[in-house]
Amino acid sequence: MALVPSWYDELLSRKISKALEASPELRWCPSDSCNRIIKATTADPVVMTMDPVSVSCVCGGLWCFQCGRRAHWPAPCAADEKFQEVTKQYFIEMERNKEELISSVMIRNCPNCHYPIEKHLGCNFMYCIMCQTSFCWECLTPMRDHGHNDGCLRREQSKEIMLDMETPRTSHFARYFSVYCNSRKARSGISLSRQRKRLRLVNRSLASYKSICSSHVYFDQTMEMMLQSSCHDILRSAAEFTYYALLTLEGASKVAMVSKSTSRVLHQLMDRLQFIAEKIEGLTEANIEQLLRQNDLSKLSDFLLCGKHCVLKIGQIIARRQGNFKP
Repeated sequence: MALVPSWYDELLSRKISKALEASPELRWCPSDSCNRIIKATTADPVVMTMDPVSVSCVCGGLWCFQCGRRAHWPAPCAADEKFQEVTKQYFIEMERNKEELISSVMIRNCPNCHYPIEKHLGCNFMYCIMCQTSFCWECLTPMRDHGHNDGCLRREQSKEIMLDMETPRTSHFARYFSVYCNSRKARSGISLSRQRKRLRLVNRSLASYKSICSSHVYFDQTMEMMLQSSCHDILRSAAEFTYYALLTLEGASKVAMVSKSTSRVLHQLMDRLQFIAEKIEGLTEANIEQLLRQNDLSKLSDFLLCGKHCVLKIGQIIARRQGNFKP
């Protein structure tokens, strides 16, 4: 720096870049306005190059250590890349075709058998192919009771019905796309925020109670039950698990959407994980007195154990299918 101060920043930048290129454990945080370097280590060096390792930076960013995109575990990087391409094209086509696609029709029901009929141009004389009834389109009166020279005494209104646009493929895509959207929304929604806020409140309450007990003779039954039952630790585990369960559902949905078929086991595990996440959310939102009942805490612990097993199994199933997502 003393000899060539104008070169210092450039040379230091080169040194850092060389170090990043040489080490598989170092990456720049891809978050905007964050200049931190993340070091991720594991006991198995193969994991750092094969699995989609999700890392969290102190800036709040959660991203994939391999590809630098938003965290997508358990979906492999290739599956996430394919998902981005598929959904981008999906939205482009939806935008392009939304005025061309016929998603609904205006119909009136046959006055005899109520079969839905659409009219396109022509006169008001209608003939039902289901019951062979002839009737007037305007008033829905059967022609045998409708004078040819008489005007219609009433005007019936057509009603709009939506067409079933789903095929097995679009239904498959729509199902998992819905899971993806709901999980991503819930992961950044107010539910997790409430869990974290409650966890901070419980932590402060316990700290205050311990401080009071250390200097005064004071006893509170609820606080003692919270200390003895490890309520705080269970609530913390529940908040952490809910976040990563939703992240797992996001990644698994991506894999399901870009796959030609989804295994029945993966489908069942995703349904089970959704159910468990909902149950955990319901239990953690109950009041503390209710949660402190040994049965409720035991239920919460059991759900956490089952949920972690689901996450592990989903990761294993998708890891075995990684070869299907090679570009």
